[in-house]
Amino acid sequence: MYSEVSDMKTILVCNQKGGVGKSLVADEIAFSFERSRRRCRTG
Repeated sequence: MYSEVSDMKTILVCNQKGGVGKSLVADEIAFSFERSRRRCRTG
């Protein structure tokens, strides 16, 4: 159990159609967080 308070945010990338670039957008967001030295978890 973690006792520290987290200020984690959730970003949701969704669309009902397939093949519209959801994974690409999510990967680009994660990469930009890494470049700015912010922690990011995908999956």
